[in-house]
Amino acid sequence: FTDTAVEICSKKGINMKKGKLDSVWYSEGIFDVVVSMEVLEHINNPLEEINHIYKIIRKRGVFYFTTPNFNAFERCFLKSDYNNICYPEHLCYYTKKTINYLLTNNGFRKKKLETTGISLTQIRIGRGVSKEPLNSASSADEQIRKTFERNKLLQKVKKSLNLILSFLGIGNTLKGLYEKI
Repeated sequence: FTDTAVEICSKKGINMKKGKLDSVWYSEGIFDVVVSMEVLEHINNPLEEINHIYKIIRKRGVFYFTTPNFNAFERCFLKSDYNNICYPEHLCYYTKKTINYLLTNNGFRKKKLETTGISLTQIRIGRGVSKEPLNSASSADEQIRKTFERNKLLQKVKKSLNLILSFLGIGNTLKGLYEKI
């Protein structure tokens, strides 16, 4: 993402590229797995990106991604106060239906697609109750996550809530695992 990140990875023997993905950097079918965490919403030509990913994954290899869910509970609840629609940072918005359409019409088969999570921090910010940074170690979301991790019963509650959110398609993050066919 940055020159510093590329330099750190290079020193650790990790071959990292900065910039837009280009399949000519790699041999066709070289990867078993391609991971894209919170990237797809920043791409102005998602079809081109998916085609590049398709070319570098071997047959039956997988593509795992996360991206914000446009149908998130927070967006429906906060309406115009929802702060995740932010051009020019986020250029594309996805739902379970649209991301599935993009991938299945371009050589991938769905193995798993879910929506998980609710951001209480985002709701508090949207309602003007808080000005805390959305992604910080001190955020309400992070404090709740730590509490849930330490308690087996709360872990089961979280899993159950995520199943409901995914069934309804309203979790704030789309998480997908697709296989190249």
